[in-house]
Amino acid sequence: MKTLVLIACLVGCASVRSKADDAFEQGNYLAAADLYDQVVKDDPDDRSAQARRDDARNAVLRVLLFQAEQARTAQDDAGAAGKLDELLRRRDGWAVPVDPRLVPQIAAAVDLTGRWLAGAVATRVSSVGPLGGEALVHSYAALLAHSDFARVARDLAMATKRAGIAKCDTFVTATPYASWVAARYCAHFGVTREVPVLPNLANGLVIDGAISGETDDQTTDLRRALAVAFRGSVWFEAAAPTAAHATLAGHIAAAFGSHPVTRVMTWTESVPYTEYETSQESYEEPYDDTETYTESVPSTEYRTETVPCGDTTCTNTVPETVYHDETRTRTVTKYRTAYRTVTNPVTKYRDEEREFSYDAIERVGAYTSALTLQVDRELPVVIAAVESAFTQSGDDHDVSNSAAGVSPHRANLMSIEALATREQGRLAERFAQVLDERYGAVYCTLETYDVEAASACAYRDPSRTPPAAHAQLATLLGGDERFVNPLLAR
Repeated sequence: MKTLVLIACLVGCASVRSKADDAFEQGNYLAAADLYDQVVKDDPDDRSAQARRDDARNAVLRVLLFQAEQARTAQDDAGAAGKLDELLRRRDGWAVPVDPRLVPQIAAAVDLTGRWLAGAVATRVSSVGPLGGEALVHSYAALLAHSDFARVARDLAMATKRAGIAKCDTFVTATPYASWVAARYCAHFGVTREVPVLPNLANGLVIDGAISGETDDQTTDLRRALAVAFRGSVWFEAAAPTAAHATLAGHIAAAFGSHPVTRVMTWTESVPYTEYETSQESYEEPYDDTETYTESVPSTEYRTETVPCGDTTCTNTVPETVYHDETRTRTVTKYRTAYRTVTNPVTKYRDEEREFSYDAIERVGAYTSALTLQVDRELPVVIAAVESAFTQSGDDHDVSNSAAGVSPHRANLMSIEALATREQGRLAERFAQVLDERYGAVYCTLETYDVEAASACAYRDPSRTPPAAHAQLATLLGGDERFVNPLLAR
């Protein structure tokens, strides 16, 4: 059996090897390399296949190098860079011993592409800005990740950083938010700029007031959640000189009641019953019949024969048994198919309604809440409010009836503590939302913007800055304005 498996393997390998040879001869080097690789995996000791695989892989590299040179001749340097990236990726993935004749050619291609990319980045930095140059460098990250381009990658990073530092020297900003934008931009290039305290922000939130119906601990938890929401908002600045003030008001309540009830559970059961059905049954019925047959009957006949008798002959009479056929009749039993009516019991099923009643205690909870938080000092007025009015009900009982689907149950109504926690989360979420909305209404809905107003709007979220504000930021950042959003994210 092992011999048969080995023979099958050798036949299969021979077939793959033949396909690999054909692909190589036809110039389909990539397919040939893959097929030779399959042969080597099946037989790691096949040195000939290993050598042919390396030849095919080097041929692939040679073709990619030629294609890169063609693209460069056609002044498609980006296309040449793509082919060179594929060449280096395949070379490194294969870990193939590179044909020594290819090594200097690959090095020359790397040098030409590196020079072109350096020039393209320099042009982008000049026409757009340092961030624009970085964006171009990033688009070639896969190519620059190859060890061949380590020096080029370092040089490009240093060139864009130097350009960024030089640009930072040109910024003249005297207003707070424009200074913040410039500082964020420059920090990206390792330059530290002083930022004045941003106006109209607060270093925290002081909350007075309380919610009627809450315990002191619940009020403390609510204030803590609202303070956390404020710290996550655009209005918070740890270095701001003052805290904002807000007032809590409202109520929260839950009323519970109970009363006995009788519950009725209905369900349908499939119940068996017997029904009798009549049908025609076939059977073999016996009957008598007269059968005619032929019988061979013996009889004695006499014949004469002459025999010597002295000097004369004598005549003797000799008996002889002979047979003749006679036709006779007899009575026989035969069978024929007949039918009779039979009655058989049949089990059938019908659906029957079942009903089960049991006693329980119905518990009812009625919940109401109305919570309001108003920021009323140090910041523009911000009001967040949530309210609820709903009921819950459930039964308490210890009854079990599996057929009716009844098992012991508890109402498990929401407690006043759980209600307080729920409303706390809702108010904190709503507060965070209205803080953001209020900032946008104050700073991002202007008819016209200057650089400071545009910067103040971008402080909330540069991706939501209106076009008019973007245009003003461009007067400060130039073409880099369209790349600056990640740097301004708070």
